[in-house]
Amino acid sequence: MESSRTYGNPPYKVVLVHGGPGASGYLAPLAIKLSEGAGVVEVLNSASTIKDQTYELYEEIIRQCDLPIILIGHSWGMVELDICFEVSKPREEIDFDWSRTF
Repeated sequence: MESSRTYGNPPYKVVLVHGGPGASGYLAPLAIKLSEGAGVVEVLNSASTIKDQTYELYEEIIRQCDLPIILIGHSWGMVELDICFEVSKPREEIDFDWSRTF
C-alpha cells in the first residue's frame, strides 16, 4: 500500500495529513491546487496505530521533503498526527518552522 502521494515538483515544502480512518486521498483536490505554488506530499496514513502513523509521517517527511515544511492536518489528521508528531520529536531534531505549522 502506498504511504503518500506527491503533487507538483520538488522541493516538497507542504505536507497534508487527512482526517478519519479510511479517508485516504480526499485531500487530493487541495494538494493539486497547492501544488501550483509548491511541491506537496499527501501522507495517506496506512498504519493502524497513532504511534505508527506518527512514525510514518516522520519517515515520509524525511524521505521526501526539503525542510523546513508547512504541515497541514485536516480534522482527525490534525488531532491524531500533527499534534502527536510535534510533541513526539524534539524540535532540535527536525528543522521545522514551528510557527507556521497548523
